[in-house]
Amino acid sequence: MRPGTLLRWYALKDILRHEIWDGAVILDIGGYDGEICYRLKKILPKLNITVVDIDKTGLKLAREKGLNILYASALRLPIKNSQIDIVLCLDLIEHVKEDSGLIKEISRVLKKDGMVILTTPMQDGVSFPFLSKQKIETINKSWGHVRKGYSLKEIENLFKNYNLMIIK
Repeated sequence: MRPGTLLRWYALKDILRHEIWDGAVILDIGGYDGEICYRLKKILPKLNITVVDIDKTGLKLAREKGLNILYASALRLPIKNSQIDIVLCLDLIEHVKEDSGLIKEISRVLKKDGMVILTTPMQDGVSFPFLSKQKIETINKSWGHVRKGYSLKEIENLFKNYNLMIIK
């Protein structure tokens, strides 16, 4: 497992376990290999999970884990309106140039009482002790980041534009 995914799992597993109910319809946007959802499904086996990504290698790994997969852009999800209980968008938004389009699509596919669980680096990006700013910029670019991160206010504004609100 990729180190970042392992760290994300341990940071989120208790939150996910308490916020997600067994039988929920989940869309994991940018979920790559589906590792987070695979682990979550071990805890809540009745989850209906689909991993969406544009990386076919990752999707193949997700399928091998028994997850549903969808090869699609997060900006044009081939899903009908109001179909999804929970959207996971874990450390993806900072990779998407059209972040407003991403949130618009999430809002479109969510059921009226649906929930988004979104993570992203804070506005100053990922910090690495003992590395120069130039080295950090190189790392962020190599990871495909189009922006360093977001402030809470920036996320609130994006959500507000599409009738979503932050509750936690």
